[in-house]
Amino acid sequence: MSGAALAEPRPFEDPWLDDLAGQIWSKPEFSMVPIDYEAVPRGPYSGARLDERGQRVVFCGIPSDYGTAFLLHLIGKRVNIVAAVCSTRWQRTHPKTDLIARIAGHLGRPVEITANANAETFVRSLRAYQPDLVVMASFDQILASDTLAVPSRGWLNIHPSLLPRCAPISLTWS
Repeated sequence: MSGAALAEPRPFEDPWLDDLAGQIWSKPEFSMVPIDYEAVPRGPYSGARLDERGQRVVFCGIPSDYGTAFLLHLIGKRVNIVAAVCSTRWQRTHPKTDLIARIAGHLGRPVEITANANAETFVRSLRAYQPDLVVMASFDQILASDTLAVPSRGWLNIHPSLLPRCAPISLTWS
């Protein structure tokens, strides 16, 4: 998928996120393979605060170009991200540090790490965030009905390929 096809990058007013976004958005194509990004934040998040009054959103993803770019997009839109969920499954084949967890930690948001998003302990943790919506981009787990039932407004699976036709939904980010 072409990086330019998703959105134009937006400055975060945070040196670490601006550098990361520049590297992601400069790629001619996005990969689903976890990326190497060794830089670590040198200070606390310095950008504009995320909206804490809007819909409560949990983000699930692995640190591929695609998942990272979508998380950066949500941050750029100042979405009320209440937590990030990382999967340990992809690390068996791509043992790298989890960039999604580093981004969430930099923002001061909690990070949940799970090998099984359908396990009762994880579902209980997810429920505690009281999410309105869970956004999933480049996440490597198939979800069961108990997990899908947690957010009050449902799940949004951002996928880089065509999926079977379904009823359209309308979401607005202010």
